[in-house]
Amino acid sequence: MKLLRVCLTLLLSAPPLAALAWTYSPLLTVSELQQAHTFQHLESSANRAIAISKTAVAVSWEDNRSGKPQVYIAFKALHASHFSRAMRVSDLGPAYAPAVTGLQDGRFLVVWEAKEQVWARIVSAQASGPVQKLSQQTAREATATAAANGRVWLAWAQKAGKHFHIVASAATAQGDKIALQGIQTVDAAPPKQDQLYPSIALTRKGITIGWEDRRYGHTRLFTAFAGYGKGFAPLRQLNYIKPWPGRVFGKGTGSMRVVLASDGRLDAVACWLDKRNFAEGYDIYAAFSRDGSNSFGQNKKVEDMLGANQAQWHAVSAMDRHGHAVVAWDDQRDGSPDIWMSWYTGSAWSDNDNPRGASGSGSQSHPSMVFDAAGRLHLVFLDRAQGKTAIRYLVATPSLTQFVTSP
Repeated sequence: MKLLRVCLTLLLSAPPLAALAWTYSPLLTVSELQQAHTFQHLESSANRAIAISKTAVAVSWEDNRSGKPQVYIAFKALHASHFSRAMRVSDLGPAYAPAVTGLQDGRFLVVWEAKEQVWARIVSAQASGPVQKLSQQTAREATATAAANGRVWLAWAQKAGKHFHIVASAATAQGDKIALQGIQTVDAAPPKQDQLYPSIALTRKGITIGWEDRRYGHTRLFTAFAGYGKGFAPLRQLNYIKPWPGRVFGKGTGSMRVVLASDGRLDAVACWLDKRNFAEGYDIYAAFSRDGSNSFGQNKKVEDMLGANQAQWHAVSAMDRHGHAVVAWDDQRDGSPDIWMSWYTGSAWSDNDNPRGASGSGSQSHPSMVFDAAGRLHLVFLDRAQGKTAIRYLVATPSLTQFVTSP
């Protein structure tokens, strides 16, 4: 099957050699569970399970090895060949959906949900700060992104009356604690339906937040921008909505799980799952913003022809400091879930590549990834096979000629 796929790719698309020029490191294991009825999960708002701080990599996840779901983290030096033993981060349970971001000093901030609240903790391989509650009301689906100036931005879905709305806050590390700078509502209008699963992109001009929104009776994606120290401007719709034949077919197709990434300067990319071609299941679409604010433009499909008629899942984006963008996900085009990725070539998304070690028997799914300062892509994913769950890690190094920044 895979030989046929390779042959079809060469015949149909004839990609340039640069499009195949990824170098993959040996596969490493972050954490592996062999006990019966134990499971690991790499799921959070914006799929932020891996982060880098200075010369350290951290991976955070949730598993139930203790008998109930808890949040864990493991560390590795950038060029080391193994991860540390798993360290438990949460102290209340059940605890779910951790997201991690790197601070400037080799430490990491982990946020998660437990007991219908959002929690945070600053951790490193050497020491951990106290567990802190961040939310003021019933809350879930937290995410965090660190800026180059040392500040961190956090967002989560918080209950406002009957429905959830997205809130955000700048924060700073003060010793071993995180200090919020004031929680803001992203959309000023009271929520008429739930707003869920926020994601954050930081540029020189400010912060953009994207989320799922159900105010129109089907799920749309919106983004809103705030200059630093200012309130959020009116929201904008991110995903294109096809004309819909009326109520007999529902209120419209759905889109979900937007993930934003930026180069820290002016460029940002958004990717998401989109059911506008509903006969195919979810496709992956992406759009770019180039002005440092909230100008996301044309929606372009990411998966290639060989991924058509397959449902794509768990899409995540990453962008290096030069504005080069990558999207990764999982789908079953080869008969079982495997990890795939595509990168932007300047006019379209590339033919899809299957990272070495991220396919085979069982299920490889739920990718998360981040670029380091040298332009290497660090990728983790969930590997389920023969009744065991493991978190795997690899590094993908692109050729110098592979990327072209989006126009």
